[in-house]
Amino acid sequence: MSNDLEDFAVEFSGAPVYLLADSQLLFASPGGRPLLASAMDAIERAEPRAAYVGAANGDRPEFYSIFEGAMEMIGVRDRRMILSDYSAQDRAYLRSADLIVLAGGDVGSGLRVLRETRMDDDLDERRREGAVLVGVSAGAVQLGAMAWLGDEPADGELVGALGIVPFSVDTHDEAGEWRRLRQLVVRSLPGSVGIGVPFGGGIVHHPDGAVEPVGRSAVELRLDEGRIVESILYPPDRAPPAGDALPAE
Repeated sequence: MSNDLEDFAVEFSGAPVYLLADSQLLFASPGGRPLLASAMDAIERAEPRAAYVGAANGDRPEFYSIFEGAMEMIGVRDRRMILSDYSAQDRAYLRSADLIVLAGGDVGSGLRVLRETRMDDDLDERRREGAVLVGVSAGAVQLGAMAWLGDEPADGELVGALGIVPFSVDTHDEAGEWRRLRQLVVRSLPGSVGIGVPFGGGIVHHPDGAVEPVGRSAVELRLDEGRIVESILYPPDRAPPAGDALPAE
């Protein structure tokens, strides 16, 4: 199957979007280089700026320290935590950042902060201007089309997310067989797509609309004539030969 979502590419800037299930891949070096190194190569600024948005976790400093460690790996030393009160200084920094990381935590709490402060508009503008956006766990969910709030589908609420990528995202729910994501896709518009990213895995959404799994295979759920069609998205170095069966992990 194709991993392309080309209809969205016409509105997308020249920078990829990274959707990570957790922070493991921030410290991994697939292909011998840190995951974000190639994205940073395309940034022309001599000293790139990186912003960390901690809205989903209440701006907890211990999580910011993880971000700092990841930025050290790729040589980014000009960095700042963007606090949830979104001061004028924070806004000015975010609007000049080359790399923006949305942290994990609570999806709903983070979305409320982003919308109440209008930070969501600034994130979209920076994306269109070429900044690299990275969502980790809840941050990855927020960058998707729709989000399911709550741990169990029976108790959850379906809301619009930021729509930075044209599909919905859920993370590290492989043990639950992606129950939340299945309910989200069923309740979305016909043709909707959801991608489940397992622990240790990630998705790169490229400017041409291609979707590239990293680290581990991801699950794509697509609503087709009232039923869910499930496919496995393999990382390029793990794709099975053409014609072979595609077993789930």
